[in-house]
Amino acid sequence: MYLTLLVVTNPVLASNNRGENEGNLQTLQKVRTREGMRTVLSGYAIKRAIRDAMQANGAKMWRRSVDPDQVNRAGYIYGENDSPTLAGAEPKAPEGYDDVVFGYMSAPKGKAEDAVKRAGCVEVSAALSTTPYDGDMAFVQGLKAATPDLAPFSHERHYTRYQFTLTMNLGDLAGQPTSLPYLLDSLRFLRVGGSHASNASELSPAVLAWRFHKAPGRGGLHLGAGLDFLPDESVDLTPLRTRCVDLGLDLNVAGQGADMTIAKALDAIKERAEGLSC
Repeated sequence: MYLTLLVVTNPVLASNNRGENEGNLQTLQKVRTREGMRTVLSGYAIKRAIRDAMQANGAKMWRRSVDPDQVNRAGYIYGENDSPTLAGAEPKAPEGYDDVVFGYMSAPKGKAEDAVKRAGCVEVSAALSTTPYDGDMAFVQGLKAATPDLAPFSHERHYTRYQFTLTMNLGDLAGQPTSLPYLLDSLRFLRVGGSHASNASELSPAVLAWRFHKAPGRGGLHLGAGLDFLPDESVDLTPLRTRCVDLGLDLNVAGQGADMTIAKALDAIKERAEGLSC
């Protein structure tokens, strides 16, 4: 059994989901569509944000986020101990930890026979802006790290909602009873945008749509396409409902413009998932 979630976020000012820098201009990641240029948040960034939110809410994490330092530039601690390196990390195979749902690979250097790995059972799509990007920019003056000199630069910014999807294999999640509740609750506290907290975008959901389905091929990753939600207006869910009916999909919808709050929707999903024979 599979669970697919479609998230439409509250409005955010995206300014730190960067593509390549061009001179002193920090650019947003973008994709060209028939409806115009859309900005994008990568699925990897959202998955990292889910990890961080699960950890902050008390999930048992084998790979925990820490402040990057000279020893561990990736900003992670592995295993039960507080060593910032992989050396001596236990357990080698992180079964029983909530972040095992994202998959893992432990490959000791020079010991290929000791490598262990597991595919993840949660897929996260890229987040696509619900409105076209019209080239808005801002001029900023920052300080260089090593000197008191000013470092003027510009960055692209986009005030919009984003939409993205998650698809979960509930059969693989069955052995991790606490992982799904932690993962679902994390959706209310996502912050994407790198290490600069002042520029982080909060991807809290305004609308949540979900469906349980047996076949993985029709997970619903295409449902967000063509749904234009202006940031400051109420979200009209009629196009989403109509499209689901046309596709023969049995979707439940909660959030802005619906009868159920996001919190109650997440509780309903947890209850339904617990009652399923995965």
